[in-house]
Amino acid sequence: MALPSSKPIRQSQVIAEFTSISGKNLKAYYGAAAGVPTSGTLKLTDFLGKSAAAPIDATIQGGTHTISGGYKIYTITNTTATSCLHINSSAKGGFDNILYMMAGGAGAGGGG
Repeated sequence: MALPSSKPIRQSQVIAEFTSISGKNLKAYYGAAAGVPTSGTLKLTDFLGKSAAAPIDATIQGGTHTISGGYKIYTITNTTATSCLHINSSAKGGFDNILYMMAGGAGAGGGG
């Protein structure tokens, strides 16, 4: 659930939203969500409308990454053994309802 998008906002709300981060000092929450500063002075207003929810973060080697209809689609197009999908971080919050589909292609048949 996202934090309020307008004032007032309380530090207890920030702490409750970002439960994976421990600490009472706001500096513990640098970069906690997109748009939250990663250095300098943090203000509670930096967290207005922010959420701990995050989509899956992944990289693909030997393939493509596209976004369609709000879905991230990773397609392996290279048929060598070096192709891989690496999950950097799993989805959180409202994005944690993820559908995975894996399909393999058939190789060329032998002559006979």
